[in-house]
Amino acid sequence: MKQGEAHIACNPFPGVKALAKIVGCSPSTMSKAINRSSKLRAALVEHEKRRGAFAVTMTKRDIDSTEQTREAGPAEPVSTDDVFQHLLQQVTPSERANLNAMTASQRRELVATIQHDPDGGRYIRRRSR
Repeated sequence: MKQGEAHIACNPFPGVKALAKIVGCSPSTMSKAINRSSKLRAALVEHEKRRGAFAVTMTKRDIDSTEQTREAGPAEPVSTDDVFQHLLQQVTPSERANLNAMTASQRRELVATIQHDPDGGRYIRRRSR
């Protein structure tokens, strides 16, 4: 406990694990020492305040200028042909033959069903270029 207090008197509080390593004890022993020492406890509280999470707010201009990178935006709709080709790559050869035998209207209906299905549509993604 005294070694920890001596260290924080000259240096900023490094954290419980780091201070335990500096002093030469286990982190659980250091936690006990912090609980028993008002100086160490105050240093820990100050350390947690400094490193605490802080909210970052973005202005409307920042939001509008930030490019969306995780998924295709509404300005980039995925075409029916792209979805159908992606589906063809995922199926077995016998299923592929059945899909290739579909008419254009049947393909559009299938793709619409896939895209609007909350569980199945998540697998259809636009390829990154």
